Amino acid sequence: MPPAESLETFLSRLNRSKLLSREQMADLCDASHARSTPRELAKWLVQQRWLTRWQATQLQEGHEQLHVGKYRLLDLLGRGGMGLVFLAEHSATRQTVALKVMTQLGNPKGMKRYLQEVRAASALAHPHIVQTLESGVADGCHFLVMEFLHGLDLWETMRTQSPLSVSWSCEVVRQVALGLQHAHEQGLVHRDIKPSNIFVSPNPDFATPHARILDFGLAHIATESLSLNPVTQTGAVLGTPDYISPEQAMSATHADIRSDIFSLGCTLFQMLTGEVPFPGDNVMQKLMGRITTVPPSVSALRAEAHSDLDELVANMLRTNPNDRPQTPAEIAEELDRLTLKIRRHEARIARLSPRKPTSQSRSRRS
Repeated sequence: MPPAESLETFLSRLNRSKLLSREQMADLCDASHARSTPRELAKWLVQQRWLTRWQATQLQEGHEQLHVGKYRLLDLLGRGGMGLVFLAEHSATRQTVALKVMTQLGNPKGMKRYLQEVRAASALAHPHIVQTLESGVADGCHFLVMEFLHGLDLWETMRTQSPLSVSWSCEVVRQVALGLQHAHEQGLVHRDIKPSNIFVSPNPDFATPHARILDFGLAHIATESLSLNPVTQTGAVLGTPDYISPEQAMSATHADIRSDIFSLGCTLFQMLTGEVPFPGDNVMQKLMGRITTVPPSVSALRAEAHSDLDELVANMLRTNPNDRPQTPAEIAEELDRLTLKIRRHEARIARLSPRKPTSQSRSRRS
């Protein structure tokens, strides 16, 4: 639809959107007389907190379908290979949720896998996995409803807060490993562990993160809903080639829990060093690097990293999945065992070479 050029058009769209109650629409009559343009009225509605800024913009631009089933869309949170993620509100309970509208389920095989994976993911109940509340279909769109959390995904955290504390990073990975172990015991593999799929909730102090895994099973759905070669379809199948295991790069059907362990190892390496373990100028170089090169030890790149972390990270990044830790529980147990050493070593290095305060903005995490 074209943008609203008159108050009458804007009010008509607002009425059809069903964003306001009957009482609010009635009260709006007086307010509309005092404002001469849709922009002025939209600004007033935002000031009254009857609309969000995003809703007001959508209406002005000609969009009036701002509900998905029983959920009222409040804002666009992000875009991904599988669809759009919105901040939404249940129309009756007013519960705030994250709602993902799926856009990459174009064939029957992908649809079937989607339904299977959603049912399985909905059964996961663990403090380190983002909870799936429900799924459904509305106006031909498949959607997932997840708990809404305050905080940042790990990619955004690394982008805005650098360098990350070694002990903090290890605690995040330990928690993710516990979540992966729970899913493994239920027969599920994630297939796309990477920083943007790890959400870290804020705590009163930066040293105590609460990590949760996002998007269980959706990478596999994307793989089966597309017919392109997985090496070329990096956006949907590989996610990003910086984190995929060698066996999964060969074929998505080869991925098992040890593939998630490799991806978690890539993530831990990057958190500790600020670099990916297998760099390259293109996808093929990055994938070949997994076979032809061995990453440097993390302690060689980061003085604050205890040397005992070298063996753990190196084992997680083994080319042969049989040479890696076989379950996430092993990683969690090892990091738990090393916790005191890691903290003491980090504190000792900090005393020897204190850093100036960095831009670790706690306000972003509050």
